[in-house]
Amino acid sequence: MMSSSSEVQYGGGDRGFPMKCDCGLRVVPLLSKTQENPGRPFYRCISKKEGHLFKWNEDAVCEEVEDAIPKLEIIDRVIT
Repeated sequence: MMSSSSEVQYGGGDRGFPMKCDCGLRVVPLLSKTQENPGRPFYRCISKKEGHLFKWNEDAVCEEVEDAIPKLEIIDRVIT
């Protein structure tokens, strides 16, 4: 169960959109049904066990953008 970002656990330590948990099981996108985070998208390992991957969608998006910035800067230098 999740209710706040203080419960976020990063099982794999992978950045961006997770595909698999450290345990090898797949990760699924879901929507929170809690009062604190109604409709908030997140990713969770299908095992649902404590300590397995749980990540809010906005954290994954931020990581994707942060990781893309250096690549875009290189492209910008090459084409200018």
